[in-house]
Formats: sequence, C-alpha cells, structure tokens
Amino acid sequence: MKRRYRFLTIVFMSIAIASLTVTNSATAKSRKKGIGLSVTDSNPIFLFRFFVSNSISIEPTFAFRRVTARRTDLLSNGNIRWNPGLGVIHHGRIGSDFRPFAGVRAALDILAGKSKVRIDKMFSPVFGGEFFVSENLSIAGEYQLNITFTDKNVSPSIDLRASSTYYSTAQLLTVNFYF
Repeated sequence: MKRRYRFLTIVFMSIAIASLTVTNSATAKSRKKGIGLSVTDSNPIFLFRFFVSNSISIEPTFAFRRVTARRTDLLSNGNIRWNPGLGVIHHGRIGSDFRPFAGVRAALDILAGKSKVRIDKMFSPVFGGEFFVSENLSIAGEYQLNITFTDKNVSPSIDLRASSTYYSTAQLLTVNFYF
C-alpha cells in the first residue's frame, strides 16, 4: 500500500514539476479548477477545487486508509476506512503569489465492518495560506479545528468512545495543480 501512495505522489509531483516549464498566459484570476494532494500524512487526502466565484471555492475531498483488526467484532483484516468530505473556502487577494484562506470542511469517517457500517461525522473550521510557485502550481498550509461526532455504537476511529463529541486539531500541507 505504501508503494501505491509513493507512486501516486511521484506521478502527481511529476505533473506539477512539468507544469513549471509550460508557459501559460492564464492569470490567477482565470484559474477555475484544481486538484491537490496532502503530503502531510502517510494516508493521502485528495482534494478537488472548483471556484464558483473569484474568491469562493467548493472543495470535495477524498481519503482512504487500510485498517487492521484490533477488535474482531468490528472488522476483518484489510478493511478500508473511507473519508469523503466537502469544503467551502473563501480565498483572499486573488492574483497575488500568496493567498490566505478560511472556510469550513465537513467529512465522514466510514468503516464497513463484518455486520454494520460505522460512521463518524466531522466538522472543521479551517484557515491557512497558499503560495503559488507558478501559474499552475501551489503549496498550501492549513490548520483545522476538528469537531468529531462519533457513531452511536462504535467509532470507526476505534480509539474514540461511541456517542461522544471530540475536539482536535490538524495541520495539512498540500501540493495543488491548477488547470
């Protein structure tokens, strides 16, 4: 699995580096779509950015990770946790090399066990900044305050108590490619 993550990271970085050599007359204001990959965690988070205005973007996200059985009543070896999400982000200073941003993200942490599906719900206010290396390539840092509402029976995170609310923080570093 680590080889697959490394392969995806290398492919994404190769595309991003190749974009540095391509001359493009587009300005930061004309970028309407982007794809990103979190490089902070060993479990990649893919994000897709669609601008609905000059400063507002809708950002579907997707992550997955393989888990092993620690409690045999919950899952079998080799199950995968899925993390679909959606964010609404406000970007500042469009057209500059550095753009601060703030917004909210919501995500689900889904684990299909032997007999049931377990779902945690997460809500995260976020803020950060994005630095443009070129017209089509940026590096972004993001800080999150995560509020997690766990499943009523058992949390997919396994270490969290069921039917509880947890607060945590997270930091993400992403590499983004715009087209």
